[in-house]
Amino acid sequence: LPTIHKRASLGVASQILVTIAASDHADGVFEFSPESLFVSGTEPEDGYSTVTLNFQILHVLGLR
Repeated sequence: LPTIHKRASLGVASQILVTIAASDHADGVFEFSPESLFVSGTEPEDGYSTVTLNFQILHVLGLR
């Protein structure tokens, strides 16, 4: 998200798909702030339990 977006509200969802579009840069460079790799929220089912998402970069193509 652009830096002006600090929070997101997904509403009721059973599945979320995040797609990172292709980059125009030759090496496909994307930058993520450290705080964007950890998201915590609540799941409306089963008594509003906490849901934590941790994002990891598992493979980088074209890294020099």
